Amino acid sequence: MQKVTIHPRLMGGKNKEGKRALKIIIRISGKRIVKSLNEFISPDDWTGSEVRKSHPQHQMINLKIKKRISEIEQEIRRMQLMDVPVTPDFIQGVNRSFCEYFSGYIDGKRDVLEGSTLDTYRQALARIQEFDKSITLHGITPRWLALFHQHLARVPLEGNTIHKLWKKMRTVYLDAMHNRLTSEDPFKKYPMPKYQNPDRIHLTLSQVQAWERALKLPMSETMLVSGMYFLLGCYSGLRISDWLRFSSEFIREDRLILRAKKNGQLVSLQMHDKLKQLTEKLLHMRPCPAEPTVNENLKAIAKMCNPEIDMPITSHVGRHTFAVRCLESGITSDVVAEYMGISRRTVAIYAKVTNPLMDAEFKKFRT
Repeated sequence: MQKVTIHPRLMGGKNKEGKRALKIIIRISGKRIVKSLNEFISPDDWTGSEVRKSHPQHQMINLKIKKRISEIEQEIRRMQLMDVPVTPDFIQGVNRSFCEYFSGYIDGKRDVLEGSTLDTYRQALARIQEFDKSITLHGITPRWLALFHQHLARVPLEGNTIHKLWKKMRTVYLDAMHNRLTSEDPFKKYPMPKYQNPDRIHLTLSQVQAWERALKLPMSETMLVSGMYFLLGCYSGLRISDWLRFSSEFIREDRLILRAKKNGQLVSLQMHDKLKQLTEKLLHMRPCPAEPTVNENLKAIAKMCNPEIDMPITSHVGRHTFAVRCLESGITSDVVAEYMGISRRTVAIYAKVTNPLMDAEFKKFRT
């Protein structure tokens, strides 16, 4: 069995008040690990193992020391009973703030994940902080997950928000496991909140026309740009992740060609007249705003279209509208899937649809 020693100690130089930082020192496998207690003690008030009774808060601080050491010892015993090696990385995870780790995870993914995905991670972190901002990595247990789930169920959230937040929370926790800061996955012992297939809201042809009319009314430039890019979703099926990077490089003669940001699949659309006119305008407008701004503007434009449009509008509605319009126009499911760069789930899905067939089929599309 590994030899582990744990003891409190004053470390570092004195601050302006002549006090030094109180730390917990853990020695394991020849390595020293230092964990802070966020306390500063004068050397005169320190016996070498605890705070002297002369200190006005000696009881509280000594209790804090004992509690922290007890927590570390308990985690070490649990690991040793399971014959799992106790590593310095694991010890670092004891009492490690889950919220701080979560925040660091987000910071580390800024150049990797899309802005909308990062926003979902931030929303998940905000909900955790709202419920239990002091929760530690090792404090995430099936019981804690159950209580957190109950808390979320009482909060008015849209659609599958709980399911999405849960997935982000588990992703961060598994990252901590990968870094050996914790060893057990409590998410395996608590069921994932169920995903419910949402209603695929889409606009009818008359509603799209009402949207086009609304964009001729006075509004801010940012709102207008958001509304125009929404039409790009209605006319082409592109996701907002592709609106955000839209450029002239996507246009080759009479086609819209790109690799979808989300899944890397090639999307090649023969542009109809509406789409041609729209892309020409977009190339002379400011870039698409960030997704939260877009969705806020889309809701405002939808109100301007009342009563023709009386539903919650988000960027996804544009893509849904395109898909429904294609199917209503008689374009086959296989061709729609090929156009939109999405996976098909039947044997027929894997049949290659040639561009000539796609072009012929897409002539059925009318707006």
